This record gives sequence, C-alpha cells and structure tokens, in this order.
Amino acid sequence: MTLYEINNAITSCYTEVIDPETGEITEEVFDQDLLEQLQMQLADKVDGVACWVKNLTAEAEAMKAEEAKLAWRRKAVERKVESLKNYLAYACAGQRYRGIRSDVQFRLSESVAVDDMAQIPHEFIRTKVTTEPDKVALKKALQTCNVPGAHIETKLSTIIK
Repeated sequence: MTLYEINNAITSCYTEVIDPETGEITEEVFDQDLLEQLQMQLADKVDGVACWVKNLTAEAEAMKAEEAKLAWRRKAVERKVESLKNYLAYACAGQRYRGIRSDVQFRLSESVAVDDMAQIPHEFIRTKVTTEPDKVALKKALQTCNVPGAHIETKLSTIIK
C-alpha cells in the first residue's frame, strides 16, 4: 500500500454513527486491530521512504565529490595537452610531421590580447557580473583600425589527428 492508501484506510477505520432523526453523531466506532496494523504499516512506509531519501542524498553528495575530483583531473590533463602541443610546436618549428600513427600540422591563428583594460573604449566592453572586453567586436575593429589598449596576436595552433 502507498502512504496515501494507508492514510485513507486509517481515516476509514473511524466510522461515525449518525442518529437519522436528529442528525447528531451518537457514537464513534473503530476497529482497533486494523488501526494498529495500519499505523505499523504507516511507520514502516515512512521509515522506508526516509531511508531512501537519505540514500539518494548520500549518492548525490558522492557524485558531487566525484565531479569535483574529475574536473580537477580533467583540467590537469588539459594543461598537460596544451604544454605538449607547445613543446611540439617548438620542436618541429612549425613544420608538418607525418608519422605512422599521427599527423602533426600547424596553422596560424589570431586572437585578441588586451594590454590595458582601462584604455579600451566603452563600446568594446561587455557588462556582466564582471567587466570583460568583447574580443569578437575588438577583433573586427582591430582588423580595420587601431584600438587603444589592444592588439592582434598571431599564434601557432597545433592539430593532431
């Protein structure tokens, strides 16, 4: 039985006897044995649901802790990948390398580097909770004119297939 069904059964244990002439409740009759059984079932059901909630809460906390651990490990691996790509770019001096198991290529890419945030004009600033430059708009502007406080950097990107 569900908690709802148990509660309805407990309520139905109390039967009121109504006087048909006056409409008054003359006595209240209930089945004591059935009521005790239903109350025991109710206690067991409530305890079971409460334990289930505790188990799910513990499982969610364990998942949260594992997510934090995995995020830290993922970031460490990503930093190692970036470091190794820089090492390859330095060792190969930008020249393509074709091996049996890998193909290392290099291409030039551009990104905006902000030298001084205070000098960047207001139209290139995105306002969120924190203030940061709008690098997409800055890059478009820098390709046509000079914007104080920023310049375009050319970088070598490493692609491994």
